[in-house]
Amino acid sequence: VSEMSGVLPRFAPDGAVSFNGALDAQTTCLCSRRPDGSHPQVLIAATEIALDWHDWPQAAGAAQSTDAIGSRPVPGRVLLVLAGIDGSRTLVSASPDLIRRRTLSLPSGLTPRTARWAADGESILFTADVSIGQTRDPHPAAPAGATRRAHVTLEDFSPTGLAQRQQHVAALPSDTAAEQVFLRAPDGSVLQLTDPWIEDWQDGLAPGDARGNTSPVPTPDGQAVLVRNVSTLTGESFILRIDLRTGEVRNLTNGTAGVLPTDDADPAVSPDGHRVAFAWTEGDRRGIYVMDATTGKAVTPTAASPAAGTPTWSPDGAHLAVVVTDADGRSRIQRVAGSGGGSAVPLSAVTPALAPDYSPDGSQLVFLGPSGAVIGLYAVPADGGASARSVLV
Repeated sequence: VSEMSGVLPRFAPDGAVSFNGALDAQTTCLCSRRPDGSHPQVLIAATEIALDWHDWPQAAGAAQSTDAIGSRPVPGRVLLVLAGIDGSRTLVSASPDLIRRRTLSLPSGLTPRTARWAADGESILFTADVSIGQTRDPHPAAPAGATRRAHVTLEDFSPTGLAQRQQHVAALPSDTAAEQVFLRAPDGSVLQLTDPWIEDWQDGLAPGDARGNTSPVPTPDGQAVLVRNVSTLTGESFILRIDLRTGEVRNLTNGTAGVLPTDDADPAVSPDGHRVAFAWTEGDRRGIYVMDATTGKAVTPTAASPAAGTPTWSPDGAHLAVVVTDADGRSRIQRVAGSGGGSAVPLSAVTPALAPDYSPDGSQLVFLGPSGAVIGLYAVPADGGASARSVLV
């Protein structure tokens, strides 16, 4: 593996630095790397014994230079929401090997649910529960001279539609409206971006419709954030675009939905910021679509199989990796063209497969999957055609 914690370093006869480490929760190893950190190798691995000490015979005068050690530090930071055994959750920034950790302060009473880096790599978008409290007026207000329009669908006039709506609402978690989106600046200050009454005045909230906001995604230029907006009155979900400069809120779903009920989710902004991939349910079919990131128009279907979700863009914006759930309930990874059309390419037979993400150079796709009794991290070539390999457990 390319990254792990290590102890008891020793110079090996070939000039590499060997050390004791752990490949997973059950496997200890004797591993090595070159002094500059390159060429990681597993020399010995064992599950039936604990490898906790080693040494090498050295010829006289065989001391090695330590000048190269630390010359290739691993860049990057990992953002984590860590759960304690008491149920508490904290926001943590850590080194890639998770050894150096820093707990990030949040205002009293805010417990993070999910978090991700914002576009600048320093600010943080996160969700946390808030007290709904007293009902507020929907906001922001319509521009001067414009008339606010409340959200309405054909289901409002159909007994069958109303019955189905209640089923959707009953399936929602009881705390749906409590989850909201926040932005933590590098100086530690926190701005609440959403509350249960945020709306696009062109598709406004109906009376009593407190909405939760989840899945925040920044645009590459850092000027806007997309969120999934969930209605506790109808069970519908929408994708909102919040302009961080002006405060304008636009319901991208409203660009083409009209009076049809919607279930938009899993927004993902393309690397160039021009398009948004999202999951959309139409009847019993759930597929991945792409739309304009500013207007919500020009909706295009992709070749993803039905029951697909959680799209993620390749770094060049040419492809999307999606999770597809089979009729038997097993989930796998597919690759589809980001522009629509074409055909879906299976990327891995590992199942269940969850949370796909491309490597920064676009050559690999990593995802979560089963590894014995635990969840492991797997990688496959981004163009498919090879078996998944376990990266980390």
